[in-house]
Amino acid sequence: MRIKRKIKGICLLFVIVCVIFASGYYVLRVSPYHFHIISQDVSNSLIPEEFIGFKIGFFSDLDISTSEDLDYLESCINSINNEQCDMIIFGGDIYENGNAFDQERLISLLDSIQVPYGKFAVLGENEFMTNLEDSINLLESGGFEVLRNEVRTIYYESSTITLVGMESSSNLDSLLTLDQQSGFVIAAIHQPDYFTNLANTSMDLQLSGHTGGGFIQIPFVGPLVKLEGGETYVSGRYEQNNKTLIVSNGIGLGHQQQYRFNARPDAYVLTLSKRTNATVSSSDASN
Repeated sequence: MRIKRKIKGICLLFVIVCVIFASGYYVLRVSPYHFHIISQDVSNSLIPEEFIGFKIGFFSDLDISTSEDLDYLESCINSINNEQCDMIIFGGDIYENGNAFDQERLISLLDSIQVPYGKFAVLGENEFMTNLEDSINLLESGGFEVLRNEVRTIYYESSTITLVGMESSSNLDSLLTLDQQSGFVIAAIHQPDYFTNLANTSMDLQLSGHTGGGFIQIPFVGPLVKLEGGETYVSGRYEQNNKTLIVSNGIGLGHQQQYRFNARPDAYVLTLSKRTNATVSSSDASN
């Protein structure tokens, strides 16, 4: 009997050790690179009939720090390209801590993103940690137009919507004409907590990143990491006053974080629609 008890104890200890090891391996080596595409409909009465079915890709927070990150980014971009979006928006933060390297390869990867109706970008805090002009030039060389509190009209068939790329939320309506204010307006801004103010403006859809999705999301507890500018809105989709906020978990690991749990890296594909009830689906893109 004692021998059987010892064998059971050893087996139980072995199982516990294996679970701990497997969990640690997943959090450290698998989850940070378990990228997926989240596909959602965005419905609003202001969306023109011509734009129904128009697909907007949104990705953010590359936070590149090693050459392996560039290999990983290449697989993510391949997945994004497979979605055949009409327009793409980047939400900021290129290099972790602004430490740029291997820029020619990164430019080539960004340039490989192909969409027919424009590639746009806003800046994150990491771009201000290094030579800002170099960051802007890098994005532009990759085919992106950088918007710094600027407005662009998106033309599709015989109609338009408005895109605003922002660095603060204090002056959105002042950037728009009256006609633009009365139409469908997308605001791209790096930090999601600006939604508190933007929800009271002409903005209809806000796209943000910055938070990493909290990096470690504990069920029934919530995110363990909350960053300034992303404490209220951390991950996913939020609705307020008929306004929609999308917060991407980002592609890379930033802010000195090394782990992810229950906060998978992602990019969004948003399909514009006039339907009352938005439908949500998710499709995994393996590396």
